[in-house]
Amino acid sequence: MNETIIDSKLKHLIQVCKETQNYKKLAVSGFILISNKMDEMGIRLGLRPRNKEKDEMLFEYMKLINDVFMTNLKIHIFKQERLETLKQCETLFLRKKGDVPYNYVKKIFLLYYELRKLDIPNLHEQLKEDNLIKTTNANLFSFLSPKGRQKKNDTNKLRPLILHKVREKEIALRETLNYDFNAKTFEQAIYLKKIKKGLEENGKHKIVIQGALKDNINYQLSLKSILGYFILGVFLVAFCFGFVVLIEMMLFPFTVGIFGLSILLLFGVAALFLILYWQNFRGE
Repeated sequence: MNETIIDSKLKHLIQVCKETQNYKKLAVSGFILISNKMDEMGIRLGLRPRNKEKDEMLFEYMKLINDVFMTNLKIHIFKQERLETLKQCETLFLRKKGDVPYNYVKKIFLLYYELRKLDIPNLHEQLKEDNLIKTTNANLFSFLSPKGRQKKNDTNKLRPLILHKVREKEIALRETLNYDFNAKTFEQAIYLKKIKKGLEENGKHKIVIQGALKDNINYQLSLKSILGYFILGVFLVAFCFGFVVLIEMMLFPFTVGIFGLSILLLFGVAALFLILYWQNFRGE
């Protein structure tokens, strides 16, 4: 639907809601708009669709997008404040069944318009060698061009210097994207990832240009995140067992001698894994 039409309908809906002091319809409309925008972004970025059948929440899907590109490029597409705002509003919206106060409705629409401003590229587009060369220094990377291929020995001598320059530019692009995300810089970061991968692979003389931009992204959950969930799971299991044993001891005091050491062990393991998670994975 045309964005101008959406805006005009929203203005009318806002006016009606203010007159009736019932903001439920407005809140529902806001979340529908955010949901549609997140679905569109996920498609453009090459991610799986949001799992609506299993009630995957919008903020969870937003976090998934951030996790994927943090793993691949060490960047956040969505700022942490946006993620926290969405989580806060969505949690309240579901708990209150849509009946949220106006200040939360305002946050929902501010978030929607912020998302609408984000310039998300289409990663289904094909890699182009011209763009690959433009991303880098034309002289230093001239051997990537089919007209400028050098001898293998010369290329191998240049490889460490080129790799160093690629890493420097990668850091610069990362800082830029984490400060202010934009499609052009994001695509450059993906092209640099492609170049770096080609340079780091032993025995290859040239970088093969083929496939879509999304083919250079690993969409699997990072091993670090999986390890974090495992540690958190061990903590919960140990804590729950410890709590059950504690209740058992309170109900049947004669079991203190039997389970006394066990409860110390269980709560000790729970505390250890909680500390590990808190120090290494909090905020993942």
